[in-house]
Amino acid sequence: MKEKVQKVRIVKSFWLEFAIATKSMRKDAGLSQAQLGKKLLPKITEEKVSAWESGRTKIPILQFLLICFICGFTSKKS
Repeated sequence: MKEKVQKVRIVKSFWLEFAIATKSMRKDAGLSQAQLGKKLLPKITEEKVSAWESGRTKIPILQFLLICFICGFTSKKS
């Protein structure tokens, strides 16, 4: 049981990292939550983006990758 609880905590922290990264990328790109939502496919409401960024709901992986693309995130080192 203890191992299962630990796994749940790891998964929750993983999703929270996505939430933090999403908010950071959006702000660095100079986009509001509403502007980001309009650029996503399908379009997402400002409320949904807010829920993702706060960690209230999980960001679908494909949407997260699209957010990375929209916000100009790259893994290349300068």
